[in-house]
Amino acid sequence: MSAESPLQKNTTSQLKFIPVCRPPLDVDAERRDKGGKGGGGEDEERDEHDLCAADCACKDPANDHPGWIWVLSEEGLKMYRQLEKQAFNRDQDAHGLYVYNDYVAYGINEVVDNWVGGIMEMVQNVLRNIR
Repeated sequence: MSAESPLQKNTTSQLKFIPVCRPPLDVDAERRDKGGKGGGGEDEERDEHDLCAADCACKDPANDHPGWIWVLSEEGLKMYRQLEKQAFNRDQDAHGLYVYNDYVAYGINEVVDNWVGGIMEMVQNVLRNIR
């Protein structure tokens, strides 16, 4: 991760939020609640309106849709993309590498461990500065 953390350079009032499309898990849950199939299978076709349609909230600023619950901060999205890239770098199948066993889960565990370790280090530095 970078040396300068988003938590160190931003306060809550400075964060800019971005609306994102509804994830398939939310759409499927809504269908199950309404009594529809909603199994989430790959064969199942979703309505254009369900995910990212022309009138989707992800095309507008978050302030234009105060009731939209699927939002991320720009810094959170940036951090997600960094973690996703690190996870991809540890995926042997994505690189065409054959190993007799699947070690992707160990790689993802390493990414999460490094991320949490960075957060813990940042918290310890803040606590040291308070004392």
